[in-house]
Amino acid sequence: MSPTMPCLYTVKYIKAERGVNSMELSVDLYRKHKDAVLQLSLAIQNYDGKSYTPTPLTDKAIAEKIGLTEKEAKEIRCIAETDIHHLNVWIEADTFKNERVKRYLRKTS
Repeated sequence: MSPTMPCLYTVKYIKAERGVNSMELSVDLYRKHKDAVLQLSLAIQNYDGKSYTPTPLTDKAIAEKIGLTEKEAKEIRCIAETDIHHLNVWIEADTFKNERVKRYLRKTS
């Protein structure tokens, strides 16, 4: 999965997980604004080895800047943050966390 190509599976999966609070978001709208929303949010952080200067905007500020509603900006941001990494990264992180919890529980019991 390419970071610039929307993962339609992810869009559907997130909507299923969110339930009634989810909104309908067209794939075209997502494709058009994904990169801009990510750049303006805290999802992509820049660190040059010397200093870290985050400049994230709120969903409302992002929406005003690129001509979306606040709800559209939030929906795009949430889906795009999930799409940044390949699914294996999320699975490996979950496995790592589960193993750490198991080790901790073995030590404390």
